Amino acid sequence: MMKELLAKSQSAVSEAKEMQTVLSKEIESSSNREGHFKEEISMLRTQNEDMEKRLDDQEKELDEFENDFSMARDDARKVVEELRLQLLQLERRNQQLMADGTVGKVEDLKNKLRQLIQQNKRLQNEIEYSKVREGRLESQLGLEPRGKKKGEGEI
Repeated sequence: MMKELLAKSQSAVSEAKEMQTVLSKEIESSSNREGHFKEEISMLRTQNEDMEKRLDDQEKELDEFENDFSMARDDARKVVEELRLQLLQLERRNQQLMADGTVGKVEDLKNKLRQLIQQNKRLQNEIEYSKVREGRLESQLGLEPRGKKKGEGEI
């Protein structure tokens, strides 16, 4: 009976040692996985921070572009409106001179009118170029092209 108890006790001790070895290996394996996961989490956080910074920078660039484009469009509209007013004034003066019968002044006004028309065409070409450039920049930035707003694009 003592031998049986001794054998059972030794068997239990051997089992406990085997379990302890298995558990030690599992703990070591878990610790290694935990270290790997911590490294991966750290790497992902760094990537996330970099991505946030890039997105913030792109958003700032887009805001600056939209602001610059808006100012350029407003300036172009003002120039076109000013040219329209000048053209109307010249047409009125032309009519007055024709009514007065002064031929020399009429020729001068015709020349000025031609110059203004050429200047107006050049500005219209610049506006069209700006629109094309806007489309290109929007596509480069991955934006949806804007539709023409009511009254926009009419000169």
